[in-house]
Amino acid sequence: MNSVFDSERGDYNSVTELEHVQQKAQIKAAEITLLLRRHKDKPMHGVFFNNVGDLGLSKCLTFAFLRSSGLESETEGFIMACQDGVFNTSVYRSRVMGIEVHDTRCRACRETPETLMHLLLACPAYAVLVCMHRHNAALRVLYYYLRHSYDIDETPVLPYAPGGIEFVVENEKCRIYWNYPFTTLRLIQANKPDVVLLEHQSKTIFVVEFSAPGDTNIVRKEEEKRIKYRDFLFELRRLYPGHSVKKIVLIIGVLGEMMSSLLSNLEIIPASRNKAEILAAQM
Repeated sequence: MNSVFDSERGDYNSVTELEHVQQKAQIKAAEITLLLRRHKDKPMHGVFFNNVGDLGLSKCLTFAFLRSSGLESETEGFIMACQDGVFNTSVYRSRVMGIEVHDTRCRACRETPETLMHLLLACPAYAVLVCMHRHNAALRVLYYYLRHSYDIDETPVLPYAPGGIEFVVENEKCRIYWNYPFTTLRLIQANKPDVVLLEHQSKTIFVVEFSAPGDTNIVRKEEEKRIKYRDFLFELRRLYPGHSVKKIVLIIGVLGEMMSSLLSNLEIIPASRNKAEILAAQM
């Protein structure tokens, strides 16, 4: 190999004219560009990666779990397999593996074809329990981090630790509500946000809402969450006069997709300002 393609300039540079370190960097960049192009051209495996780019999502945050979440390699591989669509559903066995499947309907609900997205988002047999477990498991990362940051817990609690979560915990620094139904001065439908943090010293209330939709619904879901709790924010200002109320919407796709705005939303909370990327990856 006597030359390397320069993706920025669109031409080839002679590697013999480069220093040793530059040679390695050029070759590595060319290999990455080639592998990425081959991956994106695959009709099934490239769908997830193409969607991340086409929908304007953050590649850095979406794949941050590979660097910062502390997962075992087997778990990382399982997540990557789901992102590539390589999951042993009835539709996958029939259409991809070529196995004769007499009925590709979901084996749990028997209503629609058994695809990965159906199992993750739409299956009525799983939607209530499994989706709620996934929602809470991700949000517990932030919740327990806040408890530790404000000295409610002496040591961080693992987000997957068994046991229930108290609806309200408090010390001299803050009060934290988890899935708590607030009593308001007038009747409103959305009165139970995911997490509410009340800082005593700054007199600031942070209302956190989280969701894990499909990748094509990420932008729409964020807007829905902001509209849904407008009345609740108004009522909080009436219940806590003199307090500043801030709304924080966190959206992470069901397969880990994230928008760049997720970091800026996390950074609204002073305690998570310096840990935003790590928290996002762990979530």
